[in-house]
Amino acid sequence: MTPRVLCHLAPTPALRDRLGPLLDGLDVRWCAEDDEDRFAALLPGTDVLWHVLRPVTADDLDRAPGLRLIQKLGSGVNTIDLDAARARGVTVANMVGANAPAVAEAALTLRDQGFRAIIAPSFADIFRGNLPNSGLVPVQAAPAVVAALLAAATADPATEIVVDVAGRTVRCEGVCDAPFELDASAHHRLVHGLDEIDLTLARDEAVTAYERTRPPWLPTGRPAI
Repeated sequence: MTPRVLCHLAPTPALRDRLGPLLDGLDVRWCAEDDEDRFAALLPGTDVLWHVLRPVTADDLDRAPGLRLIQKLGSGVNTIDLDAARARGVTVANMVGANAPAVAEAALTLRDQGFRAIIAPSFADIFRGNLPNSGLVPVQAAPAVVAALLAAATADPATEIVVDVAGRTVRCEGVCDAPFELDASAHHRLVHGLDEIDLTLARDEAVTAYERTRPPWLPTGRPAI
């Protein structure tokens, strides 16, 4: 039986041409992410879902009793109800590193445009990791806090929002004084102005001592400049 694949994006002609030779043996059905009616109609006969961004919910999984695999076309799986998939025996796979260059460039672009913090209710894993590496603070606050800050800034673009990195709080007079999530490693680097290279150089003596114990046929690192 030919596996039925639901690809949850609207393909360009160039994408169809490029993928065409690779799809032998698969029954691929295409569906734009904003076409909810077609998505609902195709789910019942789907064996594999190629997922992009539109969240996959428990209700979606209930409408796809034959679904065996959700393949994320990217790396982050935060848009998939993993508990629901696990409970229904649906395997979830991703493409580790697929978006890494683009996500890294996005963080650098934000920094170069003068941004120093990004406030949001959630972040994709790679983006959350790249922001501190670029000197930006990922302020992951409660959805209600983010909504209140957005409303305040929309009403008055001159609204002052203070991100206290050391204290892990975000403040806005008359709006909020709320905590935000920031893992210990990112917190240490941002507070002290360090990146991962700085952390490695701080252990130069330990690295050098380790290199001396390695067999001579293994490659060795260069001394830090």
